[in-house]
Amino acid sequence: MLKITLFLDGEMERLLKIAAHRDVRNPQQQAYFILRNELEKMTSDENSGVNHAN
Repeated sequence: MLKITLFLDGEMERLLKIAAHRDVRNPQQQAYFILRNELEKMTSDENSGVNHAN
């Protein structure tokens, strides 16, 4: 769990820098939005390989 937390802290730092360079009113909110989208893509990529037909 600690590794995940440290990874996400590092990712948030990276995404805050990206968001700060964009013309947004709330860079932290933008960073969370980017992170959420990346996590959704990762989980959908993992799930796309699963055969749901029974």
